[in-house]
Amino acid sequence: MLMEKKSVNSILADPLWRKDSDGKIIFAEYGGKTPWIYFKSDLERRCLYWLEAYFNHFGVIPDFCRNKCWKVAIKPDTLIGLFELSDFLEKSDFICKCGMDIRDYTFGPWAGFIYTNSLDEARIAEIIPKLSSSYRCPMVIIKRGCTEMERKMPSSEWAATEAADRKQEKELNEYFGLEMNFNHSTHWHEQQNDKLKHEIKVEWIKHAIAIGDRTVKKVVTGFFDDPDYWDKLVIPSINY
Repeated sequence: MLMEKKSVNSILADPLWRKDSDGKIIFAEYGGKTPWIYFKSDLERRCLYWLEAYFNHFGVIPDFCRNKCWKVAIKPDTLIGLFELSDFLEKSDFICKCGMDIRDYTFGPWAGFIYTNSLDEARIAEIIPKLSSSYRCPMVIIKRGCTEMERKMPSSEWAATEAADRKQEKELNEYFGLEMNFNHSTHWHEQQNDKLKHEIKVEWIKHAIAIGDRTVKKVVTGFFDDPDYWDKLVIPSINY
């Protein structure tokens, strides 16, 4: 028996979601901003549906997230490390992103993620940033699924709810228009031209100034053509 329709339709109170002409629930047009630069994307990953709808609204950890989402999480400790990581990922063949992590339940302001489909793939991908000496990333780990899901339950314990979640996911698939899927990473990867990437990096710089990142002035000096740009970003106070 399918989940109660009224319960599923309650998600429509969230402006992120609407119904299409066939009555399927789909993601509404995305007009927000992102602190991430997406270098490559994967059409198979329906992350917005699985995280924002299936998990956040219904508490379901989807099968893909359980069994085919293994990430190499890379945590630069400085802004210059993030810029160097960005250059590395852009040249790589990985499905990946990096940027400013503004969540208040993850450690550190900067992060990069390489997405793989198995633990074995992740172990191979993990070696590459660890071997690279061109940027400063003291923390490189392999993680499973989204951090938000691990907040609910450590991924080592997910087997306990797998059968129930798989059944509920199958029911939710009847209500959601996954074949008309809006893929978040694909959207941003397609939208992010050089101008938008530049604007995102400017936001990284502003955040680095706000948190007192010790490398920000060096980044600003190399990033902007104007040699006086630092003085335009940071307003000095007169010291009496």
